[in-house]
Parts: sequence; C-alpha cells; structure tokens
Amino acid sequence: MKQSIATTAVAICLLVAATLSTAQQCPNWSAKFDQVTNQQVIAKLRATNWDQAIADSGGPEQMIAALKVTRKDAKQRLENADRAAEATSANAGPVRYDATWAQCQSGNGGANQAAKCEHLNMTEMILTLDGSIELAECRQK
Repeated sequence: MKQSIATTAVAICLLVAATLSTAQQCPNWSAKFDQVTNQQVIAKLRATNWDQAIADSGGPEQMIAALKVTRKDAKQRLENADRAAEATSANAGPVRYDATWAQCQSGNGGANQAAKCEHLNMTEMILTLDGSIELAECRQK
C-alpha cells in the first residue's frame, strides 16, 4: 500500500512538473522584438504579461485573429508609405529608408520624410505584431 501511494505521488509530481514545464516553454519575448528600435515600444513589450494579455483578449485564437487583421492593415500602410516615398523622392534610384525616431518625432522634413517615417513605423509595427502572434501561437498549443 505504501509503495502504491509513493508511486502515485511520484506520478502526480511528474505530471505536475510536465505541465509546468510545458507552460514555461512559452517565452515572454520574441526574437522579432529585438529588431524594434523604438524605445517606448520596447519598454511596453518588456512590461507585457503575455499570459494575461492573451487571456484578456479572449484567448490565443482571438488574439491571433485580431493581430493578423491589424498586420494586414499595417502591410497595406507600409506599401502606401513606400509608394509615397518613391513619388516624393528628390533623388533618382531607390529610396533610402533612413528615417530615425528622432527625425520622425520632430515633424520636420516634408512629405518624403513623412513617408519614410511611416515606413519606419509600419515596419516596426509589423515586427511587433509578428512577435506577438508568435507568442500567442506558442500558448495556443
């Protein structure tokens, strides 16, 4: 009897450990976030409790669906920004997307700079969305 109880206790401990290790396999950071350069966004990403955020959104499936819709919109906005940057470029050849957050926050620079800032903003938004989708997908399993 004692051996049966001990065996059952070990089995329960192993089951709990396996369950906890599965839950711990989902990180709170995506490598895609490492490419984001906006410090305010990085701070918000680091402060996010992804398990809570996903639960608050109705679960992983709902969050993924919403993020994918937003991503589609961001991709369209990126394409529009690229067309605008090309149309307003004073230089021949490919557009150099070299806007910085400091330049974008200053609001100076005209239509071409505004298009480059939109390109920067949408590129980083897509990275953030992709990383968020990745984190939600991990919790979906």
